Amino acid sequence: MQRRLTFAFTLMMTGKLVLTPSIEKLLIYPCLTLLFMNFFGLNIKTSIIWSFASFNGFGLTLILLSLLIGGKILVLDLNSQLSQCARRAVKRL
Repeated sequence: MQRRLTFAFTLMMTGKLVLTPSIEKLLIYPCLTLLFMNFFGLNIKTSIIWSFASFNGFGLTLILLSLLIGGKILVLDLNSQLSQCARRAVKRL
C-alpha cells in the first residue's frame, strides 16, 4: 500500500514538473522540434505543434497514471492533511 502511494506521488510530482513552465523548456521544445523534423520529415510549424503536444501530453499522462494507481489514497491522504491543518488553525483562533 505504501509503495503504491509513493509511486503515485512520484508520478504526480513528475507530471507537475513537466507541465509547469520553467526555463528548461526553452531547450526542450526546440530539441523536440528538431527531433520531429529530422525523424518524421515534418515542416517546422507542424513539428512545433507536435513537440508542445507530445511533451505536455506526457505530463498529463503521468498525472492520470498517478490518479489511477493511487488516486483514492492520494485524495484521502490530502483530505486528512487539510482537515488536520484546518483544526489547528481553528484552535489557534
